[in-house]
Amino acid sequence: MQQPPNQDNFPFKEQRVIDELVEFWQTHNEPRDLTARICDTLNLGSTSVTSFLAKVRDDLRNNKHSNYTATSASEFRQFLEDEYRPYAERHAKRQAQLEAGAKAFDEAHATEWAEDMMKAELECQAQAKAAEAKRLAEAQAKRDEYVRKARAEIDVLGMLMVKTPDPNKRRELGRKRVALAQSIGIHLDGEYRNHCWSCKMLISSEINVRCPSCTLFICNYCGACFCNRTNNPLYYQADDPFLPDYPDDLS
Repeated sequence: MQQPPNQDNFPFKEQRVIDELVEFWQTHNEPRDLTARICDTLNLGSTSVTSFLAKVRDDLRNNKHSNYTATSASEFRQFLEDEYRPYAERHAKRQAQLEAGAKAFDEAHATEWAEDMMKAELECQAQAKAAEAKRLAEAQAKRDEYVRKARAEIDVLGMLMVKTPDPNKRRELGRKRVALAQSIGIHLDGEYRNHCWSCKMLISSEINVRCPSCTLFICNYCGACFCNRTNNPLYYQADDPFLPDYPDDLS
């Protein structure tokens, strides 16, 4: 059977039907699977090509060859291809429009999806920052409350120290003051710094309290002040009893 020179310009399914219709036109014998092949050309959204091919088949079945002016198989083929081409072009145009619309839809939704993802990411970051800020604020509030209570307790311990002359009790209270002071960042420094005449530990105006009787600072480690120096044997054993924490006007 003669093959058209431009058959590659047509889809395989349609070209095969055209070949079988030409064969039907020549032999007057309908190919066995012609109807199934015509049905196979049905495209979603377009029935015109299938309807055209089915009409030609029906005309040939009913021996209406006179409906077609072709005098040879090649002319009949050319007629079929010329008639088919507008249907195919319309279908191709329709398909291109559908594909373009689908692509635009996908791109729009892809952009929308990307924007939603970015928005969600920014919201997550904002929530994380807010949660971290809240955590830090709560931690700072707890720290501030602890510092407030610690300072109040330090003041109470200081008042108890100046009220008791017992060095052992003073030592117990003083060491509690040092521990609390260090826990809130108060160090043993200040305008006045020296060492205890009795135990040589550091004396600081930042943390030690003054004895209301002798006005010297009470040692937080041994509880000594200037009041009990003459009753303490360590005072008489010292090489220089007037250690640096003594007032200058006592010499």
